Amino acid sequence: MKKLEVNKIGSSIENFENKNLFRKAEVGDWVNYLSPKMVERLSKVIEERLGGSGLGFKVFP
Repeated sequence: MKKLEVNKIGSSIENFENKNLFRKAEVGDWVNYLSPKMVERLSKVIEERLGGSGLGFKVFP
């Protein structure tokens, strides 16, 4: 989807380009966007939601 021309040149919110809604899709790129505190909070939410389900989610800083 990020290669669609409308996503490169269009805008849905004034002064906010659509291309800003897409991440680079690189493994580990999240460290450039999430603070350690955000990662801790996200880890707690994931544990609450997935706890006991047999599913897991590992975060590697």
